[in-house]
Amino acid sequence: MTGAPRLDPPPLGGRGEIAVEIVIASAAVGFGFALLPPSTAAFGAVLAVTAIVVAAVDRRLWLIPDTAVAVLAVVGLTAAWFAAGSDDRIDVVLDAATRAIAAGGSFWALRSAFRLWRGVEGLGLGDVKLAAAG
Repeated sequence: MTGAPRLDPPPLGGRGEIAVEIVIASAAVGFGFALLPPSTAAFGAVLAVTAIVVAAVDRRLWLIPDTAVAVLAVVGLTAAWFAAGSDDRIDVVLDAATRAIAAGGSFWALRSAFRLWRGVEGLGLGDVKLAAAG
């Protein structure tokens, strides 16, 4: 056999697995609204549910949807915008964007180095984009 061994995604879970994901998402949203101001809780709820969707899809398909990563990035930047004082908003968003580029660049470099070293992909581009959005 030549090349890297093929790794298939794990078998799909049943209704029980989906129920656990729904319970986790509901708990995250519930705790957020119980413990945080409503505007912060709303951003947190969107982030939590989107992160659980990313994890569920990645678990089943070994794929991180670009749409979900874009939602995480936009909601995160929007939350930073509203959390900052009116004089600091541009600086806060630029800081967040700079950190996103640094995180994405670091993961891309790690991905590239691993591919050179081992000859196989250790991280997909979805992982790189998710790190940047985080």
